[in-house]
Order: sequence, then C-alpha cells, then structure tokens
Amino acid sequence: MSTSPRSVRSNPMTLNMANGSNEVDVALTAMQYLPIPVLVLNSLKTVVLANGSFGRLVAESKNAEQGDSQTVSESLLGQTLSQIGMPGV
Repeated sequence: MSTSPRSVRSNPMTLNMANGSNEVDVALTAMQYLPIPVLVLNSLKTVVLANGSFGRLVAESKNAEQGDSQTVSESLLGQTLSQIGMPGV
C-alpha cells in the first residue's frame, strides 16, 4: 500500500524537509529539539553548537536580560565555558 503525496503532507507525524536536505541537516535539526541539553565544544573549549535544552539550562535568562532574538547556538557561539557561566569545567 502506497501513500499519496497529499496524505503524507496532511499527516502530523511527517516532517516535511526541503528537497535536497542531507542527513547532516536532519541530524542537526533533530538534535536541536532533544530534551537533553547538548553542548558541542571545539579543541579550544569554545562553543560550536548548543541545543534549545542547553539554552534553557544556561543561557535563557541571559538572552531574556538582553532582549536578544538570537538562537541559543548563535548567542553562545565562540564563547568559552567560563563566559557562559561554567568555570572550572
């Protein structure tokens, strides 16, 4: 049994990804919505990527104080652990 394109679009359990999306894009999108905080650091221990859960854990109050509309990853990008409130880690 095959499903028509119309039924796929109306199914709330279907994620409609743009044509040409690759596996990395799908993985990064999925990671963004994980309920577990994820923080990715480079070799210099600066932030490369942070998901929404990490933002709620660490940076939400900082962004609210600044009135910033950036995403968590954008606001934390390039900062060190001590700059985001995690000294000595």
